[in-house]
Amino acid sequence: MKKKLARNTSNSRFLDRLSKSNEFSIKVAVAENPFTPQHVLGKLAEDKYPGVRIAVARNSNTPWAFVASAISKISRDSYEVPTGRTVSVSALTLYFVSDAYTGDPGEVDVPETDTHWGYVSESLRIAREIFEVHSANRERIMEKLRALNPELHVALQKSET
Repeated sequence: MKKKLARNTSNSRFLDRLSKSNEFSIKVAVAENPFTPQHVLGKLAEDKYPGVRIAVARNSNTPWAFVASAISKISRDSYEVPTGRTVSVSALTLYFVSDAYTGDPGEVDVPETDTHWGYVSESLRIAREIFEVHSANRERIMEKLRALNPELHVALQKSET
């Protein structure tokens, strides 16, 4: 019920309240709603859930600076893979992380494979899709990405050539 309301309401105060929900699907519905106020989109652009941030970036009413912030995090998100390990995605490299991982990229050295390279490809695909929605502000977003996530900025530039 709340998800349907979040998707269809134009009441900005209600959308603000729903954006604080702990339910992922409700936050996504708020992020996708064209009537969601910009300050709410800004908060959701920093959400812990990648799907929420992507929904914010896909919303054509999201200001370009929030779009850049959301995109900058896409390639740094972690994903569960069937092996039970977490893949932390960087735009240029992949690191397989075990429970003992301390965060030092030099600590692990796993070659990239076609199977796992798909996570990076997916990050680039999502970013390019978002650029289609925000084509008028593409250059501004790319410039902001240069500061927020230089690796993703370079990977996006390389993927266009």
